[in-house]
Amino acid sequence: MFSFLLAAAAPIADAGDNPNVQRVRDYLQHVWSEGNLQAVAEFYDPACKHGDDFTIEGFQRNVTRQRESFPDFSVQVHEVFAHDNWVATRVTYRGTHTGRKMFGQEAMNKSIEVPGLDIFIFKDGKCVEHLHVADHLDMALQIGVKLAPTPPAEKPGTSAD
Repeated sequence: MFSFLLAAAAPIADAGDNPNVQRVRDYLQHVWSEGNLQAVAEFYDPACKHGDDFTIEGFQRNVTRQRESFPDFSVQVHEVFAHDNWVATRVTYRGTHTGRKMFGQEAMNKSIEVPGLDIFIFKDGKCVEHLHVADHLDMALQIGVKLAPTPPAEKPGTSAD
């Protein structure tokens, strides 16, 4: 469905006549680039679908943790597509890991640049569903996380004892 949305909707350079485009631009700027937690509550409907256990308070904690890890975290919006109550964005997330641990990794002053896609669905001026895709594995690798395979768990009754 997302590919249809991109093919059917023309990019919108400004808010035009769809107020949700400006809502998304404001959300990305105020929440992610500035760390404004009140903007989270203003943007999302409390019953929003965004992951398995979304709450506004939990999302605010996630924003705080992300910005504590990357104090200079910012979002660059490349393209915005809109159709009715749907808004899709193509963005790049940037920051430098100078703060708290992330993925178990102490800050090593490494910069990240991660592309992302988001789809926002609105009802009555609030986001009621948010689909987010970004390469978090690539982000972990960019900050220096060393990956190692996890040995398979031993199945009950297969021990050599």
